[in-house]
Amino acid sequence: MIKSIFPSDVKKYYSGFSLLECMVVLGLLSIFFIPTLRALHTISIGMQELDRKTILIDAGDYVGAYLFRWVKNPYSTDKIDDYYYNGSTLEYAQPVNSLTGIENSSVFPSDLKTSIYLYESTRDKSALALTRIWFDDDNDNYQDASESSFSFTTLLTEIDQPSSGGGI
Repeated sequence: MIKSIFPSDVKKYYSGFSLLECMVVLGLLSIFFIPTLRALHTISIGMQELDRKTILIDAGDYVGAYLFRWVKNPYSTDKIDDYYYNGSTLEYAQPVNSLTGIENSSVFPSDLKTSIYLYESTRDKSALALTRIWFDDDNDNYQDASESSFSFTTLLTEIDQPSSGGGI
């Protein structure tokens, strides 16, 4: 009887996975994970954009409060009618953090800018304020179409100061 050079019980000597089996499993896993990584990247970009829009809305609230403080400022009496003309700017490409009256100067990112334009109104001592807030990614003080932005308009009206004479 001739003995074979190969043992009859192969499993006794070769327990485990072969290189070919490992390569097939890695190939199948990569087919699954590559589209998943692309989806995770897309989700990450979407979350960053959502975060930027949330910051823009918060900055819009702050700039609206800044406009309210500006009109209420006792030094701003007749500012709207006397100093500003149609299309003039109250603030042009200013970082939101540099607006006066901010309590925490590091609340907003430094590339977040605002421009406030004043336009004539039919009401006396009033102006329409167009406000734009945007992330100035390229730092050119100009809002590009690719930069995230937020705009709103509001009507600013100065209130006449009460007369100092006697009265009720």
